Amino acid sequence: MNTIALDLDDTLVDTIATLLDWIEEAHGYRVDEARLATYQLGADEKQTAEIVDAFYDAAAHHKINAITGAAEGCRTLKEAGFNLVVVTARKLEAAPVTNALVDRLFPGVFADVHSVGHHPDKVKALRAAGAKLLIDDNARQIRRAADAGIPTILFGSLPWKSRCRLASSRARLGRARRHVRGVLTPYVIAPARNRRLTARGFVRFSCGLGPAAGAAARPSPRPVK
Repeated sequence: MNTIALDLDDTLVDTIATLLDWIEEAHGYRVDEARLATYQLGADEKQTAEIVDAFYDAAAHHKINAITGAAEGCRTLKEAGFNLVVVTARKLEAAPVTNALVDRLFPGVFADVHSVGHHPDKVKALRAAGAKLLIDDNARQIRRAADAGIPTILFGSLPWKSRCRLASSRARLGRARRHVRGVLTPYVIAPARNRRLTARGFVRFSCGLGPAAGAAARPSPRPVK
């Protein structure tokens, strides 16, 4: 069975919008884009970790919603025979809250949820899950997985994504495209349109992306076809 691994926060669910609103309400300041680019939510790394930990226990955490199209797309992939797993950088101690969030927004869709912690890379969990593809908004995680030979798709255009440039290689990009096509064979059928989804269509349909919002690792200006 082909396994697709997806990140949780800001890939499947819109966490950052809810988190920033909660920080402003609870702490009295708005995190600007310059600080958000390095994910500095507090005065330093320690305070940032404390803020995130407190957010997991806050009522605001229950206000997190799925990114538009994510739930419908993931259900379609599951029904088409793909094995879907979540691989998140949330810490293991937050697993009960994390699992509850996944169950609430994606009931019965994901076979497993792997919480690996903020600093470690996801390669070990991806290999344990047998993942053939990783979709993630964190460029560093994308780079580590791609360097380990796991094809990847870099999601979205959030500030922290722009801080990490990935080397471009036409040959490796071509291999990634071919692999994505292989993972998606047989193609997923989109019921609303009754047509095959290409790799680019898969990214949009399964994760709620807009036009040209995703790229296969190694990322390049050319979209995945």
